[in-house]
Amino acid sequence: MSQGANKATGEDKIAQQPLIAATGISKVYRTVSGARVEAIAGIDLVIDDGDFVCIVGPSGCGKSSLLRLVAGLDTVTSGRLTLAGAPVRGPSREVGMVFQNATLLPWMTVLENVGLPLRLASADPDKAGDDDGLVRELLGVVGLGGFSDKYPYELSGGMQQRAAICRALVRDPKVLLMDEPFGALDALTRERMNVELQRIWQASRKTVLLITHSIAEAVFLGDRVVVMSPRPGRILQDFPVELERPRNFAETTGHPEYLQLTREIRALLDESSGEEAQ
Repeated sequence: MSQGANKATGEDKIAQQPLIAATGISKVYRTVSGARVEAIAGIDLVIDDGDFVCIVGPSGCGKSSLLRLVAGLDTVTSGRLTLAGAPVRGPSREVGMVFQNATLLPWMTVLENVGLPLRLASADPDKAGDDDGLVRELLGVVGLGGFSDKYPYELSGGMQQRAAICRALVRDPKVLLMDEPFGALDALTRERMNVELQRIWQASRKTVLLITHSIAEAVFLGDRVVVMSPRPGRILQDFPVELERPRNFAETTGHPEYLQLTREIRALLDESSGEEAQ
């Protein structure tokens, strides 16, 4: 075999390295009284660059704990967790996060809220305005181009969440973590935001890891749906979603494959909950 062939093989291995890799990770918390609470146990999960992965599971199964570990906001008790091949040891600029509530600062405009991460990271705060063009461009991508000078109270819930997504993307992270981002919205707005998030993802091609209690939302949005067991959270099954994109909400949610997959996930969750009750 030639040296060129060997080199190509090495490059292929680098290209195939997962962006996020969890190997046997567990997380144990201690309560105020000293009791041991195991949130997740033995999680193995691989997410490649550009994947859109949704995680569903019962309340208290450790979904948010897993997200916090990937974000570097907490540390694993055991196992190995890497981002782009490097151990996760703390928050990284390569990771953006969106929470259930938009958490926009009420005294700042949309432009100022979205640009805040850039100003906090800048070595020269006096040059904060230099990034306004970038922020306005990002706001335009999510349909908020005409609202840069508005304050959060002047926006609807869905618009506030779009601003929060912009704020998470403004530093161009590799990974976007989303913890029940649309849980506080009404059903119709939530459907619209699902379609909007799909559009933003297709435009940015970020790697997305989204937590939701909604099976319908997970199947609509994800390339994969990871199902977790009751606490301590373990991965029960990783379902591929092979529905074509872009996905139209009305058509996709009536597709036989969509309906079959949502039934399978529901049955698995019901079965795991029943086993826990026994």
